[in-house]
Amino acid sequence: MLENNSFVTTAGTGYQGLFDPNIQFLFPSAPQTGLNGRIADVRVGKMLGGSSGMNGLQVHRGQKEDYDRWASYFPGNSGSSWKWNNMLPYFKKAWHFHPPSSDLAAENNITYDSQYWGMTSNIHASWPTEMWPFVSE
Repeated sequence: MLENNSFVTTAGTGYQGLFDPNIQFLFPSAPQTGLNGRIADVRVGKMLGGSSGMNGLQVHRGQKEDYDRWASYFPGNSGSSWKWNNMLPYFKKAWHFHPPSSDLAAENNITYDSQYWGMTSNIHASWPTEMWPFVSE
């Protein structure tokens, strides 16, 4: 039985779940010819959502143009619900946004517009508390 694991539920430690055998299956790949016969680890999450639950708790969503283009694939008015302006209220309901500290934002050239994020959900989204040095280069 799996229990709540802070590697999965805490944003600052989410990526560490990649190293916890209690929350993942670890399968060896077949020898890879492009890697000189080496075997790579294939990690599969042992949780609801599978491997998506151990992705370092990253939040990704498309740009306005992506959603508007997607909506254009549906004829008539049926695609309008997929347009950015109609999806945005749901995005805002989905996540509680925590901006980066002013120091972190300045050091890593992080910019954001908080009007596109919500503040009421129990699902929290934020920047990591530390960044790899190559991120700001």
